[in-house]
Amino acid sequence: MKKLIILILFFSLIICTSLIAAESSEKEASMQGFIEYCKTAMCRKNLNIKLKQPDGKYYERSFDLLPPAVQGSAIYIYAGETIFIEADVDGDHPVNFKQVLENKNPEKTIVFHLVQSTDIGDGTGMMLTVNNPFSRPLHYKMGMMPLDKGNLYKTSSCPVIAGGAVYEQWPHPIFQIVVGGLYFLKEGDSLECK
Repeated sequence: MKKLIILILFFSLIICTSLIAAESSEKEASMQGFIEYCKTAMCRKNLNIKLKQPDGKYYERSFDLLPPAVQGSAIYIYAGETIFIEADVDGDHPVNFKQVLENKNPEKTIVFHLVQSTDIGDGTGMMLTVNNPFSRPLHYKMGMMPLDKGNLYKTSSCPVIAGGAVYEQWPHPIFQIVVGGLYFLKEGDSLECK
């Protein structure tokens, strides 16, 4: 009976070791695939995020490689970033989002800037500035990932007036903001935040 138990434990150990090795191999292959993807996509490189936390300590982490800011029709902005997004107009929506490194075409470049501000809340608050280059007010849906959470949470957003900017504020540190569902308001639409 002891030999049978030892044999079962031995085979269980071999199976567990094989599963762990397979999982590690899959992660390595996935990372290699991501590195290859980033050779042709505008992935973020060497991004350092430093945020003051409510306890006065700092969260600081460097990322060698992160996905592009534009993913489908969503735009991802990490703390400390300024993102330039060129877009075309199709009816009531900006379309064909393309991240660029600088604002060479200001007539069609939406600018997002997410920073921590010592003037907001207890000095750990955040401000998102959005500049709208278009001749119509721009609105969007927005999600945020607070620094102390691992998920996105819906947050309200305010329309950006035509040719102007909006300043969104939160009293706590935010790791990233995701903007999606961008659309232009029609004449007479409310400019209230929602």
